[in-house]
Amino acid sequence: MLLSFIMAMKKKWADTSTLSQAFLYLDNHEQVYHFLHGLLTSEEMNDLQQRFDIAARLIFGHSYVSIQQELGVSSTTVARVAKSIKMNPGAYESVIKPMYNITEGGK
Repeated sequence: MLLSFIMAMKKKWADTSTLSQAFLYLDNHEQVYHFLHGLLTSEEMNDLQQRFDIAARLIFGHSYVSIQQELGVSSTTVARVAKSIKMNPGAYESVIKPMYNITEGGK
């Protein structure tokens, strides 16, 4: 039973690592943009953008209420992104902070 679980986890990792590796072959914003738009529907792209916008605001210390008002999202959506940030320490920050030129200890 443990062996089947390990094999399933390896398969799951292999499946998602192939996608993440694909991004390494893209050289610039335009290529990433076209890749994402080819891969995702407009709705999926909007959902990802919304999650990213929520994550950025949470990292910058905005309140749930202000995020809800600014982006027109539910408290459940904000909480879901906050949980993702908590469960994956550094994942969002490793992209968002450099994008906005934020360094440890301030701006």
